[in-house]
Amino acid sequence: MELKIKNFSEENIIKNPKGKVHLNDFSYNPNYSELKKTKNVADEVKNTFYYIDKDGRKYIKLEKEGEKQLFISRLLKGIIPIADVFEKDGRYFSKVTDKEIKKFKTRKFESLLLDKYFLDIVFSDRDHSIRGEHNVLTRKKNGVPDAVIFFDFDLAEIGGEFLTYYLKNKEVDIKILRKKIKLLEDRVSDLIFWNSINPGFSKEEMVNIRKKMLREIRWLKILMYQESFVRYINNIKKNISKKIWK
Repeated sequence: MELKIKNFSEENIIKNPKGKVHLNDFSYNPNYSELKKTKNVADEVKNTFYYIDKDGRKYIKLEKEGEKQLFISRLLKGIIPIADVFEKDGRYFSKVTDKEIKKFKTRKFESLLLDKYFLDIVFSDRDHSIRGEHNVLTRKKNGVPDAVIFFDFDLAEIGGEFLTYYLKNKEVDIKILRKKIKLLEDRVSDLIFWNSINPGFSKEEMVNIRKKMLREIRWLKILMYQESFVRYINNIKKNISKKIWK
């Protein structure tokens, strides 16, 4: 069973704070024998191989950490735009489809960066570049990305310490980040949901991962409020300074 939230957008996150994700048998899981390995000329530099099924759907075979990537895809679906991952005959694939990204709403580049920072903070996964289009499918308007889908999380660390120093980055919108983290907290706290996304980890592993993530989420929430307060005070000081020198 796979997970899906239709029409991902920040608006949906804000209007649907509980971030309900339903288990649906929605994905088209091709037979491995149907997949044909191909390599487009445009992908020579990136050394990216795609698998194409008989209906023209595009997949990337995940060479490492398949179970972990399936877990991350299920956990974050709807919080950030992330590719669906599925397992077929012991092999793991990421579904990267141009058709899906065409349906996405136009978003500001700063908003897309926040999704990348979210990955960096929660999973120490700094192996994605929107500008460099590395492990990210992008849609562009006038040469500027306005929609993305993240894939390939083999370097992600589950249950590790959050990279909280990113909060000092002025590009990180604390208000939106707080909503995303709240969604994540709700999901990790929900034992029914948590157990439903288990890709095959042991019960002990799932318990330990959940415990560590909840600890890091609570600490991050404290730091976010502190950073938000610091920015608020700095903004007041800046406005006062402007009035004095007028």
